[in-house]
Amino acid sequence: VREEQRGQREAIRGKLSEFIASTETELRFPTDLSAFERLAVHEECEKLGLMHESVGEKENRYVTARKLPKAMTTTTKPLPEPTYAPTSSVEAKAKEEEAKK
Repeated sequence: VREEQRGQREAIRGKLSEFIASTETELRFPTDLSAFERLAVHEECEKLGLMHESVGEKENRYVTARKLPKAMTTTTKPLPEPTYAPTSSVEAKAKEEEAKK
């Protein structure tokens, strides 16, 4: 059973990888997935940063995976460290010594 489940999970991961590489924005899995396979889709989507949702009931239940909007996936540069002007010569000297470390 575990070998079969491992194979199912690998197949799901493969489909999701192909989906990520494609220009498609949504992938709908078939309604004939088992409960384990639907769970695996949700888990793999989490790992890959995809949105996921189960829709429908009983034999009409299926899972969709969606890519996050670009605005949510683009990385931005971190803000630079704030710089403070020293208010006294003691603070200025302390800053210079700290910078040397």
